[in-house]
Amino acid sequence: MSFITTPINPDPANQGGDSGEVKALKTLAIHDFYFGAAARADDPDLGATRERINPLLTAIGQSEIACGEYFVTAGPKLNLLNNINAALGAAVGANNAFVIDPETVFSDTAGTTPATFGGGIAAIRDTGGALFAVQDTPSARPAYGRHPASGLRNRLPNNRMDGAAVGVLGAGGALPTGWSLVNIATGEVEIVSLAPKSGRPNIRIRLNGTPTGNIQINFTPPASVSSATGQTWTGSAWVQQVGGSSANISGVALINTHFSTSGFLGATNGGSFLSTIESDLRRVASGGIAPESVTNTGGVLQLIHASGPIDITLDISAPQLEQASAPSAVQVTGANGFDVTEEGQRSVYYMRKDGVDDRLTLSAAFSGQTSYTLAAAHDVAFLPAAPNEGIIFGGTGRFTKTVSSGLRWRNESTDNQVDFSTQSVAGRQVDMVRVAGAAAPEAWRNGQAATINTTAGSFSPLVGLAHIGSAGTTYSAGRIYGGALIPAAITPTQRRIVERALAYASGVTL
Repeated sequence: MSFITTPINPDPANQGGDSGEVKALKTLAIHDFYFGAAARADDPDLGATRERINPLLTAIGQSEIACGEYFVTAGPKLNLLNNINAALGAAVGANNAFVIDPETVFSDTAGTTPATFGGGIAAIRDTGGALFAVQDTPSARPAYGRHPASGLRNRLPNNRMDGAAVGVLGAGGALPTGWSLVNIATGEVEIVSLAPKSGRPNIRIRLNGTPTGNIQINFTPPASVSSATGQTWTGSAWVQQVGGSSANISGVALINTHFSTSGFLGATNGGSFLSTIESDLRRVASGGIAPESVTNTGGVLQLIHASGPIDITLDISAPQLEQASAPSAVQVTGANGFDVTEEGQRSVYYMRKDGVDDRLTLSAAFSGQTSYTLAAAHDVAFLPAAPNEGIIFGGTGRFTKTVSSGLRWRNESTDNQVDFSTQSVAGRQVDMVRVAGAAAPEAWRNGQAATINTTAGSFSPLVGLAHIGSAGTTYSAGRIYGGALIPAAITPTQRRIVERALAYASGVTL
């Protein structure tokens, strides 16, 4: 993050004699610092500083600061205070960019009904409010979701207790959606309470009957969390006995179960905590995956049945399953994993494509420009059907993430293709390609300039992009947080604003 320390006079009529370029750079520096502070809202010093900056930005932002290449539009247009859409729109044109957020995605193609987490996105509106892209076919709509800006760690699709109901199972009571329980009759299981516990989602469950084997409470269906041999996974949950007794129970443990496409392969057992079952403690199971051919991992609470009837009431709070060597801060998950939040973290919003047929069609094809800029914040993935490219925008041409060189821009065919070598980034990234007429294309990833690996053919004029997430019959999976299709080779200052706006929208650190 850059920050220029030269003071700015908050009186817009008296800017201390600064040149236009200095004014613009100072404004841009405050923009950088402000959004950096917003991304670290848990830091009280930054939070307080951000509040002090607000009136300063308001004061200096009532007019346009024009200074040639460093043109910056401030104030209500480039709302540095809280509006990423306004910032992008002011920088590159209101109808040339989009950010996924609650005000821009809709469940109908008219763009009137807000999309819901886990539901399909039928339409996206651009930063100016116009329809940017639509999908008429419900089954081909990308899913709408959110996760903390720090990243998505908890892979359990539902620890918020969505779908649970108080009562005896089969007689009004219900487990959370996606959970299951084996080796005890449903009529011997009662959901006693769903009240939160110490700020955590919690389910109080009574097991009162004679088990037919070891009881397993599965927090997720077996095939819902993808994993691979060699990875380390950690499951955790607060588990406490709050009623009854542990009679006829010889052990209680969290375990991580591992599956292949053919079925169960093995498990990581966290060890029995029966001796401390009456304490409200976070229980943990952690370890590497050894079995070959593992494709999925699940989280389970297991009670070892000794003999005879049992009657025990447990609080199970905030179960979590993450690819890590130790448990991290609780992330609350719901809507089948598409609504994930974390205390002290702001949310970022996305559309997720399934890699099968999900895509959006641009309301107006992007084509014919002699100079143009393409940008996107994403974590697009590769698929067996397209192992070398993850498509961001596509049509006759395609803007893609690649395995071999990092980033590719193809204008119509492989005869007009440039591959860029970029910094290696796992997960989310902000990618950009800029074409200025006959000049060689340029690219950046997370604010760092890329180098041309191979290039051939012509990139001007642009032949055409028509979709988000596909090119022809090739589709990509993964999330897109925002993007831009700009009919101009944007300036360095515009590039920085676009990069920072998209980085903020996706939680990326430049």
